[in-house]
Amino acid sequence: PNALAPARLADPFSPAPDLHVSGFGAGTTKEELVALFSEHAQVEAVTNQYKRGRKRGQAFDGYCFIHTDSIAAATTAMEALSGYEVNGQPLTIDYAKIHHGHA
Repeated sequence: PNALAPARLADPFSPAPDLHVSGFGAGTTKEELVALFSEHAQVEAVTNQYKRGRKRGQAFDGYCFIHTDSIAAATTAMEALSGYEVNGQPLTIDYAKIHHGHA
């Protein structure tokens, strides 16, 4: 195996404790998402890549990752919140693709 080969990705539909969340309305903050998802799962972290010029703590740019404590919690949150409107836009939620270590 090539040591420089990229990590393989899990099947995008495989259950995982981390969720890829997109579609929420402009101006949505981390705090809003934590409050919403905490109603259905123990949220361990929320992460996002910010556009150049943005600072942490400002509104997200349309997607984020919600890290929960278990696959069961992630599944419960996804089932409860898929399509739920946040700031006028419906959420799209999928299990996050998980990177596996190099073989």
